[in-house]
Amino acid sequence: MSKKPRPTNTAPGIIYMLCGATQHSNTDPFDRSSPAIPVGPHWMIIWPFDAKKCGLPNTIRDAGAWVMFDGTPYAYLHICGTPWVGNMYNEKNPGDQVPIWTMVYGSRSEP
Repeated sequence: MSKKPRPTNTAPGIIYMLCGATQHSNTDPFDRSSPAIPVGPHWMIIWPFDAKKCGLPNTIRDAGAWVMFDGTPYAYLHICGTPWVGNMYNEKNPGDQVPIWTMVYGSRSEP
């Protein structure tokens, strides 16, 4: 926000925004005039990421990860999702529950 030529942090940082945010651009870190883009709850890994090198998208998504401000010194990893989504473990009836593996695999040819 101070418009320095590049961030001055020397170690990665992590930020969680529970209530989400609005921003004005996915490509220009200093844009304050474009229409606001609402972004839900998300994590930010503050470190210079490169979408192409990481194999990640650089477009805004409502879930998953993408590189924000890709191609600039301000690029960082943006991971969307709320901690409230998902199944809850019921401590009162632990014997009534079984773990369910929910990861799905696809062929290597799928994007």
